Amino acid sequence: MPARSIARQVADRARVAFTSGPFVPTTIRNPMRLRLFCFLAAAVAAVISPAPMASAAESPMPTSQAKAYGMDWVPYIDPADLPPVRQRKVVCLVDSGVGIDEDLPADRPEGPVVARTSLWGDSGLDGPGWENQHGTRMASFAGAVAGNDWGTVGAWPAVRIYSVRAMSHDETVFRESAYRQGVQACRLAATDADPDPIVVVNLSLGCGCTIGEVEQGYLDEQVARAQSRDISVLAAAGNNGGALGSPANSTGLVPVAAGDTGGGELCSYASYGREALVGPGCGLHVSHGGEPAWTDGGGSS
Repeated sequence: MPARSIARQVADRARVAFTSGPFVPTTIRNPMRLRLFCFLAAAVAAVISPAPMASAAESPMPTSQAKAYGMDWVPYIDPADLPPVRQRKVVCLVDSGVGIDEDLPADRPEGPVVARTSLWGDSGLDGPGWENQHGTRMASFAGAVAGNDWGTVGAWPAVRIYSVRAMSHDETVFRESAYRQGVQACRLAATDADPDPIVVVNLSLGCGCTIGEVEQGYLDEQVARAQSRDISVLAAAGNNGGALGSPANSTGLVPVAAGDTGGGELCSYASYGREALVGPGCGLHVSHGGEPAWTDGGGSS
């Protein structure tokens, strides 16, 4: 199915969610070719999850950043109509950590990053290597602040991100256990008393591996526990052009495949499954280190 037609289904679900109930897909799953839209979908779900408010205005014209990200089908909510900061829902980004720069200031309640944490209780900042900066790129795509004359503008600058670094600074890929540990960390952070309500977990990095039976069982359990708290779990579908990769083929995850924003079809490298959503993945105008960049190489969560 063309990427745009599936994308519009997500937009329709988003509109319903904003007016009638939380956006909690019943089946969701999740590398940089497949990762951008997965995170953007999570950002949409979090920002439009309803808070105590009557209605929100939708712009008849898509914003410039929405067009640049191929997200012009997403309903635009006027910032003036957003609920108070502490009522805005939060995306839990399980990745390589998020750095601090002009587009991603130090932690603050209004975001884009509300907290930088790690599985080991130490710094939640990214590392020096390219692979270690993946989480920073994901956070920038989704929520880079506007109006600072630097870098880019995130697809949804009102998003709030709780970052969990699940890859050590001396590693370049996730361990298979990092997925369930990351989901667990997000779930435990989403307590009833927490002022930053997490509603979506985003698994942006694939491992390029087959998760073992025992570890797979642990992951399935953590996903089920998250869903029992109305927390959805999204994962990039894969970049090998075939069937869904790990962990996107796990029970209960929502897989997101990479779509071409120009032609409306899958990106050439996109993995796909019938249960996958499809969203913007290649041909996006983005920024890296404050300089213009282009995602011909990929990106979809």
